[in-house]
Amino acid sequence: MAIHIERRKELPGVPSIEDKTTEDFLRRLTSNIAEERNERLQDFGRITAANLLTTVSAPLTLSGGTLSWSLLGLQSLTDPDADRIFFWDDSASASKWLAPGNSIAVTTTTLDAIQDIRTTAGPTFDHLHLTSGQVGFPATEVLSADANTLDDYEEGTWTPLQSGLTVVGTPTYVGTYIKIGSLVFLYLSIAATTSTSSAGADGTYFYGLPATITPARVQGFTVTSYGYGTIGNGYLWTSGTGRIYLPAWAASPVLFTVSIVYSTV
Repeated sequence: MAIHIERRKELPGVPSIEDKTTEDFLRRLTSNIAEERNERLQDFGRITAANLLTTVSAPLTLSGGTLSWSLLGLQSLTDPDADRIFFWDDSASASKWLAPGNSIAVTTTTLDAIQDIRTTAGPTFDHLHLTSGQVGFPATEVLSADANTLDDYEEGTWTPLQSGLTVVGTPTYVGTYIKIGSLVFLYLSIAATTSTSSAGADGTYFYGLPATITPARVQGFTVTSYGYGTIGNGYLWTSGTGRIYLPAWAASPVLFTVSIVYSTV
């Protein structure tokens, strides 16, 4: 069945319907609507960042109508795969990436303080528990004027050098020490292969101490021998790094030992 429609007024986008069947009219109308939609989509696709934005702020950049994201500065990091903490630096009015360093470990979303705390500020702890059981000090002591500060610890061996001791054979001299702060715990042993003897009277001494004894301090001590008990008393004198003056004893093959505690300040 055909329907005759009389056109009264032209409408934009509406096809002429004069002397057309209903099927032709609907087909033309649908086509015009599709064309109009495509033109609208093309116009929308031609809209760029330049049409919408006049200024942008970091980390966004606008160049040639293209809006880009600078990944919050990650591309400028020397090692972008390392752990970083993103923060705002108010003094510089800029966002920055903070490297955790040696004192903080990043585990998933958690920050953990680790044992290796390196700082010159001198942190204060209510309780310090060392799971490794070790405290390190520099090879060269850094003295502190604070009476409550432990500023040095050292332990090791020293090479005893002697003067005035009469020996037969090849004796063995062993020296060890522990230094805690300004106190030195010194040990010396004299082991003869055949015999040793000391004239005493300030004529026999050992030197080469690991730490210099404080000037104007004389330290007394006792020399003992294995199986013979106390041999006599000696003293520590401030000559060079210090001298261990021994008492007199007759030629003997026994082991002699000396233990001394002295101060370096």
